[in-house]
Amino acid sequence: MAVMVRGSVVWVRLDPAQGAKVPKTRPSVVVSRTEANDISWTVSVVPLSSVTGRRLERLIQPIVSTKESRLPRDSRALCDQVRTIDKGRIQRTVGVMTSGALAKIDRGLILHLQLEDYVTI
Repeated sequence: MAVMVRGSVVWVRLDPAQGAKVPKTRPSVVVSRTEANDISWTVSVVPLSSVTGRRLERLIQPIVSTKESRLPRDSRALCDQVRTIDKGRIQRTVGVMTSGALAKIDRGLILHLQLEDYVTI
């Protein structure tokens, strides 16, 4: 069982996808707790989507730069598409995201899940 550090940028096979779920193999960020990832066969991830042109920042879909993600293009973190996957869907690890980028994703998750009353953002 592979160990996944929170903030790892990994390529994940998301197919088969149904309905509005994001399909295909794409980069994603591991957002589940490292300690839980160590003992579980699953991890929670936020898929990333490449950003083209001058797209505006969205609170629940923050933009992560290439420097922050270690990917070749700026990406949008799809916090509204967070999902738990089997580690067998992970194809490879790119690196670990910066703490600043992970903080933007955390804020997106807090807003998407309406957890503002429980945490400080």
